[in-house]
Amino acid sequence: MSKAFIVVDMIVDFVADDGALTCGKPGQAIVPNIVQEIHNTIEGGGTVFLCGDTHEPDDPEFAAWPVHAVKGTPGAAWLEPIEDAYKALAHTGRIKKVNKTKYDAFFRTELEEELKQSGADEVEVAGVCTSICVNATVGAATFRGYPVTVRRSSVADFDQKKHDIFLEHMAAIYKANIVD
Repeated sequence: MSKAFIVVDMIVDFVADDGALTCGKPGQAIVPNIVQEIHNTIEGGGTVFLCGDTHEPDDPEFAAWPVHAVKGTPGAAWLEPIEDAYKALAHTGRIKKVNKTKYDAFFRTELEEELKQSGADEVEVAGVCTSICVNATVGAATFRGYPVTVRRSSVADFDQKKHDIFLEHMAAIYKANIVD
């Protein structure tokens, strides 16, 4: 079995204290767990996909959400510990960045094709926000036939109640394996 580790939106605008649409401390608390799992996945022969929001300045999404993750701005950058892991492991060829414009990391991206090429037969999804982009990506992976795992210690949300509800939703509806 080969695992793919999909990291969703661990970028400045979603996690840093001054991020445009930050979940703040809950998102910051999961960074070490995600960095460790990036290394564990590569060491175990798997592939890591860093899937981050990257918008054009006039993206229609900004009618619903504050301006965030605009291409080329500091807000669209990966958090430093995750960027450091990327740089340290890029030589393996098994860690890749995927720019996305919607909640679902598969929507109009190369993620599905990259997953097929990696030979992954299971995925683990981590990142922010549990109730939005993590949930959408877990659903999309499930619809593509991948067994999905989500670690409670590697996802976070703006709202703890929504975080808990959506973890239950992913387990009940997408049959994701939610682990501690």
